[in-house]
Amino acid sequence: MIEDLYSYFLYFLAAWLTALIALLFGAYAGPGAPHIKGSIAPNLLIYLQVWVIVALSKLAFGYFGYLMQWRPTIQAIYPEFAFPLLLGAYLARILLRIQAQKTALKRTAQS
Repeated sequence: MIEDLYSYFLYFLAAWLTALIALLFGAYAGPGAPHIKGSIAPNLLIYLQVWVIVALSKLAFGYFGYLMQWRPTIQAIYPEFAFPLLLGAYLARILLRIQAQKTALKRTAQS
């Protein structure tokens, strides 16, 4: 029982940290990256969306790696970290761009 709870806690921490890295990677990596701006509430909502996608993709890619019978080292690197990280960063970049467009439209409507 305790081992199961500990396993879920570690999965939660891994998804949380991977989502945080994905959000920062999507916000600040590459040319023309949409930086994190504005109030904390929309950015927190974006982080929660990225976190859910990263957690679900860790499950999906992990199951895919299990079905493909990959070695444990490959399983830990690609399907359980790299693929969810890239998917989360891509989603974060899209959501931050949408947020920036909404903010720009709101500013133009006010002036």
